[in-house]
Amino acid sequence: MNTLAFDTSLAACSAAVLRGETEVLASAFEPMEKGQAEAIAPMIDSIMKAARLGFDEIDRIAVTIGPGTFTGVRIGLAMARGLRLATGRPAIGLGTLETIFANAGGRDHPVAVAVDARRGEVYLAIFGTRGETLLPPTAAPLSEEVGSRPECRKSQDIPRPGAHRRQPLRDGHDHRH
Repeated sequence: MNTLAFDTSLAACSAAVLRGETEVLASAFEPMEKGQAEAIAPMIDSIMKAARLGFDEIDRIAVTIGPGTFTGVRIGLAMARGLRLATGRPAIGLGTLETIFANAGGRDHPVAVAVDARRGEVYLAIFGTRGETLLPPTAAPLSEEVGSRPECRKSQDIPRPGAHRRQPLRDGHDHRH
């Protein structure tokens, strides 16, 4: 199964073509605060050429659905929808923090994933050794919240951005967009 996956939800633009669950045929990553809308289509075109695949050879489209910036998440969703409509292939949404965790590989201890949410906050999630969610994605004040969590004191690794399911934030508000 060939998957075209991409992310525009944070301060970067990234895309990859995968065969199966783990074989990366081509990928690209470019840090950027803005400009994802202009960058994602040429980036996808470039990695599709590098992978030597046509869009008719893609079996599914995967896009991150947050947490992330309001505009960034919508750019990715719009691109996924456009590709889904053009190709007839299914599109799936992947949680941003879950995707980062999945790329971190197996661990024998809990793993905290935190990314900059701006305004002195982070988006934080904590995952157990079997990939289970110990703390669902949460917008947390960096100085107070992250270090005080018992799960964080046990965690030794914080993976960086490069998937399971989207879960609500603990306070019930949708800070992802």
